[in-house]
Amino acid sequence: MKQLLSSPIFYPMRESRIRRRPLGRMKKATLGLLLFIIALFFVGPAAKAQSWTSNGPTDAAVWSLVIDPTNPSTVYAGTYGGIFKSTDSGGSWTATSLIGSSSYPVYLTMDPQVSTTLYASFGLGFYKSIDGGASWSPITGPTVGFNMVIAVDPLVSTTLYAGIIEGSSAYKSTDGGANWTSIYPGSSFVVSSLVIDPSNPATIYLGGGARCKAL
Repeated sequence: MKQLLSSPIFYPMRESRIRRRPLGRMKKATLGLLLFIIALFFVGPAAKAQSWTSNGPTDAAVWSLVIDPTNPSTVYAGTYGGIFKSTDSGGSWTATSLIGSSSYPVYLTMDPQVSTTLYASFGLGFYKSIDGGASWSPITGPTVGFNMVIAVDPLVSTTLYAGIIEGSSAYKSTDGGANWTSIYPGSSFVVSSLVIDPSNPATIYLGGGARCKAL
């Protein structure tokens, strides 16, 4: 009688599974680390943006801000108390010659061609500065009433747009403010914001009591 020797039994499928488990865990760990890095990349800047400090003009409600694109540390603020200027990124502020009390918000805009040329709506009038706010001169407004927002054409500096409270809602001037033409009639619509399309200055957007697009 022959003696039957027992042969080792192999389970290739089980062995394969055992060998693949560490690799699968490594893939999962790598994927988790990658997702964590991506989350830090996107959440990090957002977390930094949540840190704010108050550096505005003292005891003044700020309604508008303008930054000099050629010198970002120079900032202008339109407030109920007048126009203020900072040359150290808002660390300190100095009152310009256009100061006083305004019953309505004070809006500022800058000539895209010449950053030292500024326009401001203040009380019952519009004002212009050609020396970075050191001095201001009144310019002719569209009509007698409380002026709101003012904007400058990005390509043609003599073309201005204005929004007011009384009379027609929006006006346009092609001679630097000497003469104005109504572009959106009706006193029921108060224009408090006005944006010019930089790629097509013939298109402007008005915002206020309602929304519209004027071509």
